[in-house]
Amino acid sequence: MKETVIEEIVVDDAGSTAMKLVEIDLIEDDKNVVKKIKIFINEVEYKAPKPVMTGAELKALADIAVENQLFLDEPGHHDDPQIFDDEEFQLKSGMKFYDVPVGNLGAR
Repeated sequence: MKETVIEEIVVDDAGSTAMKLVEIDLIEDDKNVVKKIKIFINEVEYKAPKPVMTGAELKALADIAVENQLFLDEPGHHDDPQIFDDEEFQLKSGMKFYDVPVGNLGAR
């Protein structure tokens, strides 16, 4: 079985992003099962290509504008943590993220 995944994301000085997509073989046997992590970004389901991703990689996965801010949607009445572009983030199945244009904090 083959699947296309993001191998590299490049952000240039102008803030543009480019993704390099590669096709990989998925191994599925008793000893080595490759699993994708199901996450939601702006209420759309995505399969994360790896368990640790940066904010920039998450934005690129969901085709979010580079200048927008990304947040982890956590339950409760407190501020949701911002996920910065260069911050590596450990993903868990079911996590929810959303983006906000710069200057619109508090609005969703």
